Amino acid sequence: MTLIKNRYVTTRAQVKKSKQLALCTQCGDIQYKGFWYASDSQLALMINEDKDSVSYSLCPACQMQNKGSCAGLVHVKYVPKNMLSSVLAIMQKAVEQDSLENPQHRVLEVSVANDGYTLKTTSSSMAKNIGRKILDACEMCEAKSIYRKEPESLYVTDIVFSIPGYFSQALQK
Repeated sequence: MTLIKNRYVTTRAQVKKSKQLALCTQCGDIQYKGFWYASDSQLALMINEDKDSVSYSLCPACQMQNKGSCAGLVHVKYVPKNMLSSVLAIMQKAVEQDSLENPQHRVLEVSVANDGYTLKTTSSSMAKNIGRKILDACEMCEAKSIYRKEPESLYVTDIVFSIPGYFSQALQK
């Protein structure tokens, strides 16, 4: 039997010997050989606390959540009402795909404002992927991404929808 996670393969023979693991005390994610696994993965079923060396601490995603920080922001503004459900579905699918590859990639917070939505993510690549999927699926939007290093490293993606013919020129900000 083979466990597949993060594009690396671990055979059952490698997992049979004593393992050094870290378990998150908040979400239950498991760190093994530098990679994080979901608490409901096959690896979780193979943990033997008598034989394995298990330490307990907070994972990086839970630390970010507790501090109120994030690594990525996605701002989606001025979504036409007739497109709202499809844009939300695109965002949800992108989040699910990213979270399946790495359980540390999470949406920490979703804010709703009059002009749109803001998502805070634990991963800059997740923010980039969400923006790219929306941009690829919707012709009526423009995207702008920036990477800021000060005061904290943060990847920001702004998606702005425009109605063709209503705006005579490209949106600028």
